[in-house]
Amino acid sequence: MLASKKGVAEWVSYVMLTALAVSLGALVLHWSRDTTERTVDDIVERGDALTLCGASGIDVSKLCQNTQTLNMDVTNTKDVKIESIQARMFDIYRRPQTTSRNITILPQQTKSLQILKDGILKKAEIMPVVKKDGKRIVCQSRTLSYDDVPVC
Repeated sequence: MLASKKGVAEWVSYVMLTALAVSLGALVLHWSRDTTERTVDDIVERGDALTLCGASGIDVSKLCQNTQTLNMDVTNTKDVKIESIQARMFDIYRRPQTTSRNITILPQQTKSLQILKDGILKKAEIMPVVKKDGKRIVCQSRTLSYDDVPVC
C-alpha cells in the first residue's frame, strides 16, 4: 500500500512540474510576441517618417532679424505639403529658443513668415513639419542651418 502511494505522489509531481514548465513557456511566448509587435510597429513608423521626410524639403530666403522677430520667405521645394515650420534659435550667449509656427505650405508655394524671438540671434535652424495619419513628424534630416543671422 505504501509503495503505491509513493508512486502516485511521484506521478503527481511529474504532472505539476510539466504544468509549471508549460505555463512558463506560454508566459515567455506571450511576452516575446508583444515585444516583437511593438518593435515592428516602431520600425514601420520610423520608416514611414523617413520616407515622408525624404520627400519633403524647404528653401529659406530673405532671412533676417529685427528686435522681436525672425523674418523669412519659406518655399516648399518638394511634393509633400508642409504643415508647420519649427525653428531652433540660439542667441549670442548660446541660449536656445524653440518655437513652432503652424502654416500650411503647398508644394512649390512660397510664404513669408515672422517668428517671435528674444534677443539677438547668432544661429537659426529651420525644420519642416509634415503630418501622416494625424501625427506630426519633425523632419530633422531636412534642417536648414544659418549662422550669423543678419539684421533687417
